[in-house]
Amino acid sequence: MTMRLPRCSALSVMRPFPKDDIGLLLSLAEDAHPDVRRYALYALGCSQVDDPAVVAQLVKALRDPETCDWATRALGALGPAGRTAAASSLRNAWAGRTPV
Repeated sequence: MTMRLPRCSALSVMRPFPKDDIGLLLSLAEDAHPDVRRYALYALGCSQVDDPAVVAQLVKALRDPETCDWATRALGALGPAGRTAAASSLRNAWAGRTPV
């Protein structure tokens, strides 16, 4: 984990967000350590960039039980594109389920 977690944390508070680091965060969102993945997702949400790759990574993280809460928050933080993707993903996840 070394410096990956502090790097994600630092990127999440930088303003303006360094858009050149989106690729780094996308790769860290696939890290073996759940904490690194969580902080990378958080930083992606803080980036507020309108990038389909970011939205796709966050939607993918919704399927990971160790990161789904963070991915949901990050999608909401992205703005309209993220919220639309989150709603669509939730509709798809619940499609075909029997109401309780």
